[in-house]
Amino acid sequence: PNFVSSFAYGDYVFFFYRETAVEYMNCGK
Repeated sequence: PNFVSSFAYGDYVFFFYRETAVEYMNCGK
């Protein structure tokens, strides 16, 4: 369970970082 929760947490952080990067690039233009 600990490994699964860690994997889900990492995937969530990656998704959040990707969304933030896209918004930052769009705002830059």
